[in-house]
Amino acid sequence: VTGHNKPVAHVYGDGAIDKETVFGAASLSKPVFSYLVLKLVEAGTLSLQMKGLNYILSFQFFCKQQGFKWKSDEEIQDEDIRRINAFTPQMILAHQTGFDLSRSNKVNHQYEPGDNYYRYSGFLLFYLKKVIKKLHEPQLALMSDVDSFAQNTLYVSFNPPNLEYTIVDLNGVRVSDTLD
Repeated sequence: VTGHNKPVAHVYGDGAIDKETVFGAASLSKPVFSYLVLKLVEAGTLSLQMKGLNYILSFQFFCKQQGFKWKSDEEIQDEDIRRINAFTPQMILAHQTGFDLSRSNKVNHQYEPGDNYYRYSGFLLFYLKKVIKKLHEPQLALMSDVDSFAQNTLYVSFNPPNLEYTIVDLNGVRVSDTLD
């Protein structure tokens, strides 16, 4: 929001701001995805301490596929592979991998994976999503295929590239949507 006279919301079409202006306040896909990961852990199909994600889905391939600039084959050192193989779902969820993504889509290494530093790395959540998809091909589904849903429950279905959810409130009213 900028402006010298009246505030203007550039992201929303350079329109004037008034008391009816709606702003995006949160990205809900990350906590919903984290919930899904924890449900997989609870079900025993994933471990938060699982290492070697790079063997399931090559980090280099993932970066190339998504248009992220990392290192070429010639630039990758054993130390880089050691760092990537040290990733665990817990590190990724806690943003403690030591990697982040610049505004120019360049993958940066800031510190050693698992160090007690926090560096937001949303692209690694996407990497974990792709690893889980690969682990559970062709589809990971926690949402019931039947029409009976328990009240006060969140059901999640992981149908790449989207995350579908149904929330059933205390009165049994269902609300469903898809997160991209």
